[in-house]
Amino acid sequence: MNSKVSHTRDERVQLRLTQRQKATIQQASQIKQTSMTSFILEQSYQAALAVVGNQQLFSLSDQAWDDFCIALESPPKSLPRLRDLLTEPGVFDD
Repeated sequence: MNSKVSHTRDERVQLRLTQRQKATIQQASQIKQTSMTSFILEQSYQAALAVVGNQQLFSLSDQAWDDFCIALESPPKSLPRLRDLLTEPGVFDD
């Protein structure tokens, strides 16, 4: 049994771009000595990883981490107007 994972590129994406965008991407891909397809794929994939990573991980300085922990451990602030809003009947209540 062969357990190798296939890395075949079998998905397709089409783009519409301006002449200026295309020229800039062509220039950048030539500088990186790669094809436009490879350049676009690698750059967009790296950007996507950064966006997704920013939604999953965050880092704080030591002081910010301490402040964050104190805020988590502190009792909730009393917000009487919010309490009233959430406890009084709403427009759809009978």
